[in-house]
Amino acid sequence: MKAVASEGNCVIVGRGATCALGGVPGAFHVFVYASLNRKKRWFTETFPQHAKIAEQELVATDKRRSAYIKRFYQQDWTDRRLYNLMINSCVGFDAMVEATIAAAGLLSKGSVERTVPVVTTR
Repeated sequence: MKAVASEGNCVIVGRGATCALGGVPGAFHVFVYASLNRKKRWFTETFPQHAKIAEQELVATDKRRSAYIKRFYQQDWTDRRLYNLMINSCVGFDAMVEATIAAAGLLSKGSVERTVPVVTTR
């Protein structure tokens, strides 16, 4: 992760990225959240065959994320102090991208490229 981040603009997706890159200059940490009802709707649409266990799976996933961050980084993954921006996914993907670019100050620098490396660490 650090090697990719050191090369320039990139997006790193994963629960440990904020903690792993906490001291990296220029890193901008975003927490995307949604209500349980919104997550359940997404889960049911994405995995209709598992709709009956949507809430159970979502709660279990959040517990695994929490345990991972506690174990490897001794942090609470929902601690807002770890993030530069927290945004509700209900605003939509394009709005989240635009808000993140603006909040990170990339619009004024003219350094925004729509194609950046994405590393998934989940």
